[in-house]
Amino acid sequence: MLYIIDEQNESDLAVWRINAPKHLNVEFKLRANPESRAEYDSMIIAGIAAHDRYGGFPNSPHAQVLLNHSTDSLPRKIIATPPYGPVFQPIPENRAHEALMKIFSACWNAVREFNGTHPNSQIYSIYINVAALLLGKVPKETICKAFFGSIERNLTD
Repeated sequence: MLYIIDEQNESDLAVWRINAPKHLNVEFKLRANPESRAEYDSMIIAGIAAHDRYGGFPNSPHAQVLLNHSTDSLPRKIIATPPYGPVFQPIPENRAHEALMKIFSACWNAVREFNGTHPNSQIYSIYINVAALLLGKVPKETICKAFFGSIERNLTD
C-alpha cells in the first residue's frame, strides 16, 4: 500500500517524515496540486464531510468506502471515517491517540473489506490531506503516531 501524506506547511510535514516507519511506502507532499489527487486510488475524508458530499450514512464505529461519481478532482474511492465531530478544543493526548487509533483502524478494515469484494477495483494507494480530517486542535505528532500505529497494528492482525 502507498500512503500519500499532504500537509499545508513544511514544519507539519516534517513531523510526519520523522514519525513514518522506514519500511512503509509513504510519499510526502506539500500543498499538493488539487488535480493530482485524482491519480490515487482513494482518499480519507472525515465522515461528516464525506457522507454529505458522496452519499451513504454514518455507521459508527465503521468506516466506509464510498464511490465518487462526481467530476471533482478527488479519487474515485473515498474512505469515510467513522463519525466524530470536528475538534475545536484541545483534548488530552492519550485520549486523542486512542480515539484516532480506532478511527484509522476502522479505515484500514474498510479498505480490506472493499478490496476483498472488489477484485477488479482494488485500493493500492491512499491519499491523506491532513486538513480534510478536520482534526484542527489535535497535535500533528498525535495524529501521525496514531495513523502509523494503526497501520502497524493492522499489518500484524
